[in-house]
Amino acid sequence: MEKEKITPEIIEDLFKIFTSTKYGEKLAHNIRYGRYKPQSMSNEEWRNLLGDDVNNLYHALVVYNITKEFISENNHLYNQQLSYDEKMTLLLAAIIHDWGEAVVGDISHGLKTETDENNEIKALHKIAKEITKSYRGGILTAQAIESINAVVFDTSTKLGNIFKAIEHIGFFKTAMNAWEQSKKIKKIAPNLQWIVINTLYYLQQDIETSKKYAPLYNIIIKNKKNITDAFNSIPKSVFDQYPSEEEKQKKLKLYQEAKKYWQKHKNNF
Repeated sequence: MEKEKITPEIIEDLFKIFTSTKYGEKLAHNIRYGRYKPQSMSNEEWRNLLGDDVNNLYHALVVYNITKEFISENNHLYNQQLSYDEKMTLLLAAIIHDWGEAVVGDISHGLKTETDENNEIKALHKIAKEITKSYRGGILTAQAIESINAVVFDTSTKLGNIFKAIEHIGFFKTAMNAWEQSKKIKKIAPNLQWIVINTLYYLQQDIETSKKYAPLYNIIIKNKKNITDAFNSIPKSVFDQYPSEEEKQKKLKLYQEAKKYWQKHKNNF
């Protein structure tokens, strides 16, 4: 009997099934970027302000849609050809990559320890096996495990490197959304600008990565003015929101280096 072919529709159906599980229901009530949210703002208001990317469940669909665009025939992957199976593995990674957070919670990038990551990997393996083994005869189980091991948590592989770029497109989009909102809602501008600075300090790395991946390059070009305006306008006082002096000084140094790099290279975009 011929093995059933994995399709985007099957992966999307898996997401629908996951939403009704105890894990999906928990993620639906959790937010991302929680350290930046004003205490006076509800989770629902936070999502209404910044979109589905700040909801722990629907963030997966945001990444999934970015991935679909990234792997489309319209996007040139700079000499990197993707097989059909590789494309499906990336799409599956987008859907399942944060399932472990239903157990361990969402820990902001830069604060996650090795122990935190190991706990998340264990939780993700457990949940992925539990959810996929009873779905369509376990058609997705092997590929789900592969996507965890070789994509989500290993940036040294071909697909892992691509997925990291995809995630950074998502970070960038949310940061630019936060920047636009900060100009409209002055009362919470420092909170929103905090998201921006905590993304822009990756800019040098993102620019280097964008030389390999057109979609990341294109999002930087699209936001050239926003990036320049943010670097020129965000006050140093925004860094006072970091809870420790050590983190504040570390991020300030990285941010200043990124700003200097951007001033030198922005005309290349």
